[in-house]
Amino acid sequence: VLIYGYPDAAPEDLDLEYIDAYTCTLPGTVRNADGTYTVTGGADVAIAIDRSAQPKSWVNLADTAWYDSGGRTDIYTLTTPEELAGLAWLVNRQGVTFSGVTIRLGGDIDLDNTDGTIGLRTWTPIGANLNKSFQGTFDGQGYSVYNLTVQTSSSYAALFGCCVNAEIRNLSVYGVVSGTANASYAAGIAAYFSGGRIEDCS
Repeated sequence: VLIYGYPDAAPEDLDLEYIDAYTCTLPGTVRNADGTYTVTGGADVAIAIDRSAQPKSWVNLADTAWYDSGGRTDIYTLTTPEELAGLAWLVNRQGVTFSGVTIRLGGDIDLDNTDGTIGLRTWTPIGANLNKSFQGTFDGQGYSVYNLTVQTSSSYAALFGCCVNAEIRNLSVYGVVSGTANASYAAGIAAYFSGGRIEDCS
């Protein structure tokens, strides 16, 4: 099977983006236990291959090189949306709490979609739940995060989803936040905050 991929291709729904995965449909066949297929009828089999898509999210572009590439330190400075999304990836997916660590912004962060379409690229809150929460210090150093768009079905909707014994300071956030969970917390800076403090934020 020859599959042609076009790097600039986009789904009809511009809030989605293609990923490197495909769904194959083989009507008139039965899948065997070993992964092969048996044709059940006498007609020709037309194989349909559909490229898979997912909602556009900054976490899909996460850059964790700032954390993975060198020795550990107690201060990290983030300057791009991808690096900030890397913070969400490390906390939410790998369970890194950043307790005792300071994360600083080195400039304003713009979370507007950058792929040239009118589709939205949404934000995944930093801290998925109490078991994977942000527990460090986040110092915006007077910078701002612009065009935050959170549309989530989880319980925590904000730049930071779930924080425990954390500190967030010197930060402004501008954007739109919405959550659809039956029991949810929504805010601009932090949706759920237990212990610690938030100061000089707007």
